[in-house]
Order: sequence, then C-alpha cells, then structure tokens
Amino acid sequence: MDRDDRHSYACGLRPGQRVRLRKDLLICDHKGRPTGQTHLAGEVWTVLPDSCSAKHDLWLRQADGRLHTWDDTVESVAEWFEVVADK
Repeated sequence: MDRDDRHSYACGLRPGQRVRLRKDLLICDHKGRPTGQTHLAGEVWTVLPDSCSAKHDLWLRQADGRLHTWDDTVESVAEWFEVVADK
C-alpha cells in the first residue's frame, strides 16, 4: 500500500480533492425534519483528512466553510457528487 492508498477514503476520494453536488441537498435535523436549509447543486466542497473516530464517514468542508460528514461508500458519493478536475 502506498502513501496515497492509506490516506484515501473507501469511496476513492483523497484529502484535498474538490467535489461538486450533483443535485440539491435538503438538510434535515436529527429527527428527519427539514431545517429549511438547502445546499444547491453545483456547490463545490473540499475533501478533508479522515478521522480515526469515524471510520465509515467521509469528511467534507462545505462551500460555506462548515464541516459535513457523508457515507463513505462509492454508491452514495457517486450519486451525490462529481469530482472537480484540477485546473
């Protein structure tokens, strides 16, 4: 295993990559009720280093700077995000 593999998430993303939301994301509270906040398709988020305490979570920094976790599976990430190509 090389250095990049150890620092990649199970979904294949690596810290520092940028991803774009494919569709609008409605935010819900811990009871599943909509909060009224929506992240719009096209927002670009940044992949952060993983956390030892949350092995099944993908850590992201939202466009507004807030932290967000996501299910670290290929299926979930592919449904909601696309990788933004480096310039």
